[in-house]
Amino acid sequence: MSQSLVPKSQGDWLVSDDGLETLNLWRQRIADYPDSFKLDAAIRKELPFDRAVAISGQLALSEKIKRKFPDIPFLLVTDKGLQQATDSLIAQYKRDAALKELSSENVRFADLCCGIGGDLIAFANAVPSVGVDIDPTTALFAQTNCRLAGTDAKVCCCSAEEFDLSNCNLVHIDPDRRPGGRRTTNADFFQPPREFIDQLVSRVGRVIVKSAPGASIPEPWRQNAQWEWIEHNGECKQAVGWFGFESRPGDTIRATIVTESGVESFSVPAPKRSGVLTFQSQKTLQPSDCKYIYAPAPSLSTSGLVPAFCQRFGLAELSPGGYLGSNELLTSPFVTAFEIEEVFPLNAKRVKQGLKQKGVDRIIVKKRGAVPEPEEFLKKLGFPNSAPPDAPTLLLFDKYAILGIRQ
Repeated sequence: MSQSLVPKSQGDWLVSDDGLETLNLWRQRIADYPDSFKLDAAIRKELPFDRAVAISGQLALSEKIKRKFPDIPFLLVTDKGLQQATDSLIAQYKRDAALKELSSENVRFADLCCGIGGDLIAFANAVPSVGVDIDPTTALFAQTNCRLAGTDAKVCCCSAEEFDLSNCNLVHIDPDRRPGGRRTTNADFFQPPREFIDQLVSRVGRVIVKSAPGASIPEPWRQNAQWEWIEHNGECKQAVGWFGFESRPGDTIRATIVTESGVESFSVPAPKRSGVLTFQSQKTLQPSDCKYIYAPAPSLSTSGLVPAFCQRFGLAELSPGGYLGSNELLTSPFVTAFEIEEVFPLNAKRVKQGLKQKGVDRIIVKKRGAVPEPEEFLKKLGFPNSAPPDAPTLLLFDKYAILGIRQ
């Protein structure tokens, strides 16, 4: 994890009984101050400056905390730590997936680069667990969060390389992808780097590697682990490598959607062509030849599984990396389906005339590829930016603007 921006003195006070009680008091009073400036002013009036800054910083992130951790309403966070933390629902999914082929009675789990404790808390609710983070304030917050969440996990402040893993047989690691302050997608420049993670797999056996959805996965990693792109709330949140899991063999790729009501997955063996794992689309159609058009789910697109999905379900790619088409309706969580009402050229004047003839005055605009942004296109149409959820949808891509009705 990257370094915390919370000064150590503020962090030390926040985790104290006085700090936690003060933070809880102001969380209860947020509703009395709908204006954040008035809230900050009231806090500064009652508290010393450094403590007021610490409380205001936590309250400013409270809504984001609730969205990521709806089941853990009281957590201490840093801004970067919260951004990088695993949502509680995804963390629980990863825990359950890992423990499927392990007896929880025999698991000794370590979460390296644990951050504020998103994954650690989920695992600690099921098996003996320890967290490790090199940043003192982040480690302090993670330890406090584990206690507030009702677990007995311990957190050590040290580097992943320094921590003794001799008693651990399951490891999760979220290497820092901003080791020098600049984002990298190359695993050789992660911290800890790829070499350490390779050694970790050799020593421990079962290792879960968390990475960014757009990270470049080294070829040996693809061959030796199943890579899974996990989506939640319409966003692909992370790529996860499962090393040493028999139920998740190497050379397979999986897209997964995690929701409150369950989990949906699509996985296939990864074909090799010239040493590179790729999928090739076998079928193309023109929009005018289709009755339905589909927007693929983010996890499907980011994982590169769209062509394989098309092959499995008889869909056609209407453009590379864009929308899909068919003449038979497919219902799947991995696509959003629209019945095609009209195919327009990508010309605002022509589209405006066509929509007027159909009596359409409110519309949702979506795009794929190098086409105008939805807000820009709506402005050209003279339409308002907002539209009801059941309004028709205009899908922009390539040289087309397709009017569709969501199914």
